[in-house]
Amino acid sequence: MTDVGDATSRLHQSVIAIGVFLVALDGLAIGVAGTGLRAYMPFAALTIIGGFFVRSASGMGSRALPVLAVFTLLTGLSIIWSDFVTDTLQVAAGQLFLLLWCWSIVRLCRSGAITVEQVGMWLLLGLMTSAGIAVLQVLLSFAGFDTGVWASVGVAWPRPNGLTREPVWGALNASLGLGLAFYRLRSVKLVAACALFGIVLMLTFSRAAFVSVLLAGAVVLVMRSRQHADRRLRLGGWVLAACTIGAPALLVVSQLLPSSLWARLDVIGALGGANAQVDQGSLRSRLGVQQLILDKWTEAPVLGRGAGAIADASEDPLNRLVYAGGGELNSGHGSTNFLLSNLYDLGFIGALLGVGVYIALALVALRSSRQTLVPSFLIIVILMQFLFSNGFRLGIAWVVFAFVIALREKHRGRA
Repeated sequence: MTDVGDATSRLHQSVIAIGVFLVALDGLAIGVAGTGLRAYMPFAALTIIGGFFVRSASGMGSRALPVLAVFTLLTGLSIIWSDFVTDTLQVAAGQLFLLLWCWSIVRLCRSGAITVEQVGMWLLLGLMTSAGIAVLQVLLSFAGFDTGVWASVGVAWPRPNGLTREPVWGALNASLGLGLAFYRLRSVKLVAACALFGIVLMLTFSRAAFVSVLLAGAVVLVMRSRQHADRRLRLGGWVLAACTIGAPALLVVSQLLPSSLWARLDVIGALGGANAQVDQGSLRSRLGVQQLILDKWTEAPVLGRGAGAIADASEDPLNRLVYAGGGELNSGHGSTNFLLSNLYDLGFIGALLGVGVYIALALVALRSSRQTLVPSFLIIVILMQFLFSNGFRLGIAWVVFAFVIALREKHRGRA
């Protein structure tokens, strides 16, 4: 590494740490030229500059990064045929920024300027801070200070956002924290962190997070069992014990908790009748915008209408009338499904590249599974979450991508 590279690395290490820490607090933003500038962005920009000044092996650093780059390129090129050039430009610029940040973190890890363990710890500290703030938000709400909390149908308490933009992202933070805690913490600290993140998962009460964590946990348990055949009997015993104790405990808890909480999880009931107690507004809004996509994507089937187009379509009064009875279509934010969003915005080619992103990230995590199952847990949580609540352009998602890719490279060279 050159002297310039050494100096740049030392100068940027604290800056990188602050950026990674703050990305978990996505709700911290200031208005600049009509756009919300997230608190982590200036530090991410300096990290990108640092990434260009370090000496590292040539190439993108992982097969996953070129796939993300091609997808970002298509997003940018869609400006050419977009009906909403300003919106598409904003989306493309934001995604390019996140791609460069992800690449820079991986490159800095490869050069030795920072370590993947440091990235994991900085991120975990940010996630724990978000979780602590979420608990504090709920406590303060009972004292009359309603800051960062949401009232939702069927939930008896105010749902906190943990200094993210909404409770579902606070739940995503808690979900990722559960996985990352197992990589960085041990013993009492691990138990305390898992308890904190578990409490926040319940407080945010996100159905998407519940499904994502349960699926990720089940897959990781199966993978661990296959890797350690001699422990399968012991694992089976623990599962049997958990079921023996958990089943009656669940019956007791079900009698203590308000029935509206269980009704909120009754998605089938929500679809079946207008009198269901579940939060129909949120669910029907999501289903409405997804039906809009399925009905209209064939009008521009190959390359779509341009990145960000579905957000504009969901704000159209006629579409709201047809697909939401005049109500909101996911608050004008477009589809909550990553793949369907791409199908409308970028056509069949964009949706195909979206599937490629899923496969590339899953392969990176899978190839690290012999050393640690944490990347598998993190990637499953994020990719599942994208099917319910599309957070592909959240900064924290790209930091997790960088962490997983850098960890893979540490274990076996290029992924």
